[in-house]
Amino acid sequence: MKLKNALILLLTATIWGVAFVAQSVGMDYVSPFTFNGVRSIIGGLVLIPVIAGVSYEFIRLAGRSDNAVVNLLSKPGLWLQGLTTKEPDDEMIEVGIASVEAVFDWKPYVEEIRREMK
Repeated sequence: MKLKNALILLLTATIWGVAFVAQSVGMDYVSPFTFNGVRSIIGGLVLIPVIAGVSYEFIRLAGRSDNAVVNLLSKPGLWLQGLTTKEPDDEMIEVGIASVEAVFDWKPYVEEIRREMK
């Protein structure tokens, strides 16, 4: 475990040092505005998997927990979902049913279940 921690620390220091040199050299070729914009885009792209992972775990926790703090933290997401979704009308429901029936032949399945229950 200590070796793993030391290697992670070495990797972090190497990335930091290379990034500093790259920034110093890069500033000679582009304007500060362009440099900061590209750096921000690259940083955002690198953080997408981290944010997705943390969000996934939080959603799992919120679904299993009745904790007041977790409920409070999940409220803004639920409010946003309420703004961006709406109840389907009858035509949408018909399209959904037709899609399911086209993919899954459910009537024989229901008949089989009913026979087993008798």
